[in-house]
Order: sequence, then C-alpha cells, then structure tokens
Amino acid sequence: MKRLFILFALAALVSCSDIDDRPIVVTKQLQEALQSKHPNATNIRWEMKQNYYVADFNDLVIYASFVECEAWFGKQGKWHMTEIDIPYSSLPEAVRAAFEASEYADWRIDDIDKVERDGMETIYVIEVEQRDNEVDLYYTEDGTLVKSNPDGKNDESYLPEAPEGGVDAYIATHYPNAKILDYDRDDGLIEVDILDGQTVRELYFDRNENWLRTKTDIAPNALPQAVMDAIAANGYQGWRIDEAEHILEANREFFELELESGERDIDLRITPTGEIIK
Repeated sequence: MKRLFILFALAALVSCSDIDDRPIVVTKQLQEALQSKHPNATNIRWEMKQNYYVADFNDLVIYASFVECEAWFGKQGKWHMTEIDIPYSSLPEAVRAAFEASEYADWRIDDIDKVERDGMETIYVIEVEQRDNEVDLYYTEDGTLVKSNPDGKNDESYLPEAPEGGVDAYIATHYPNAKILDYDRDDGLIEVDILDGQTVRELYFDRNENWLRTKTDIAPNALPQAVMDAIAANGYQGWRIDEAEHILEANREFFELELESGERDIDLRITPTGEIIK
C-alpha cells in the first residue's frame, strides 16, 4: 500500500497532457478513485485526453500476467471506462467461437482490448490486419458482433454517455431488457445502439429527445415473401442482396435494400406488403 501511494505521488508529479504538454495536476480525489477501481495498479502514468484524466498502468492480477490498462476519469474522480489489453486466450469462449467462425478468422490479430464502461455493456475489440487492410471487430460477452470498424479504432468512441430524459424513457418502455452498447450525440441528432436479446438495433432521436426511427440489420433470408416478390417483379430477380435493413418510423415501415449484379448496384425501399417507395 505504501509503495502504491508513492507511485500515485510520482505519477502526479511527472504526468503531462497529451494536448499541450503542460504538467497536469492529479488530485488526491483522482488518485483515490484509481486506487478504488484498480487497487493493483502499478507503473501509473497520467495524461489528459479531451477533458478526461487517463491513467495508464499495469496490472499483474487481472489475468495473472502483466497487462496494460487505461482508466478514464472525470475531473471529480468519476470513473467512466477502463481499457484492458488482454491475450486471445482470455477472451470469453463465445467471443472466440464467433471470431473463429467469421470471415476474419485467418487475418492476423494485432491487438485485443476488453473495454469496461460505466453503466454500459462490456465489449471486446479484436483488431485484425491483412496486408494493407485493418478492421476492428466489436463483440459483446456472449459473442454477438455489434460493429466492425475499418481502418482502426478511436479510443474516445468507447466513452459511455448514459441516455437520459426522453431517450431513456423510450428505451425502457419499448426495449426494457435491452443493453446499451453505444450513445452518441452529434449536431443535435442522438444515436443509441442497443442489444435487444441477440439483435443489435440503432435508435435515432432528435435534439429534443423525441424518437425518430429504429434501424435493424436483417438477414436477406429473413425478408418477408412480399418483399422478395417485389424484387423479382421489378426486374431484379437474381440480383444479390448485399445489405438489408428494417426501418421503423412513426408513420411508416419499410426495408432498405442494397442490390448488386456484376458492377451494377441499386438501393430499394420496399414496404412489408411489397410496395416500392421513394
């Protein structure tokens, strides 16, 4: 414990901001918050990222190996997120099985992170490479792939922001058992990704937290027969369905499809009854 206190003190003295290189002040409140959340932290180094105090440290206890970690805190010591660099063998069995059954199974694994977030689902990010291509694969603990992000990850995109007000009320009413995966507010539009059972849904709200639409990926073989008939009847029989999404809005419901044939492609919107809409 005495050694840990000294490490905290040294970290406070030598830490620098990654924004402007000025020394940052790591308060006792922040030090205690880190010690409470990660009591086995050693080799602690503090830095600023955006408006967060980020502690980089090692932990020998988590996986019985000397893993690298990053813990993110607010100014008052509120913990927001911890990123843990873990070995492949420490992934949950369901995540390993899902990855090994994916199209990326033979890609080289460059890095694996376990991301624990305040009030949100823990995610596992597997960074894979093949020649000049890079993809980050986001899995939940049960092996559900919730997102694939080409060209590398952005640490800040993990940061949890809890839905509140009308957003929180809508989710609680319509998806009471859902788990929050991601929350983003950009230019007044709010996007919340949820895990509803085994289904990932994207919910959109306006700046006043009024629900606008829900978007859900759907497998082509799960499309209604009326939709498949409409595709064939409009001259697209034999075209490959590259992507399919179910869109639900207040006054309408439709499927948004991307079809391909050779070098040609087209986007279609078709209602559940088979009507093509603009």
